[in-house]
Amino acid sequence: MVSRIRKQQRETVESQGKEKESLVNFWLFKVRKTSFAIAMLGLLILILTLFCMKQQNDYALLMNEYYKQSVVIKDFEAEIDSLRLH
Repeated sequence: MVSRIRKQQRETVESQGKEKESLVNFWLFKVRKTSFAIAMLGLLILILTLFCMKQQNDYALLMNEYYKQSVVIKDFEAEIDSLRLH
């Protein structure tokens, strides 16, 4: 009976040691390494998403400006052609 209790105590101490190894100490709190890794990956995905959204917005603005310029160029070409005919 005593040997079983000691065996359970050793297993408990070993499991607590493993839990301590998997924790990262910050200023006032402890965080598990897996939670920290998941948080960092989530932050990376957020940053990449924002960057892609900015790139898409810039592209849309450039395409809009290009379209406006092409319309103005066509108007100028039509005006120049009409001046040549007169």
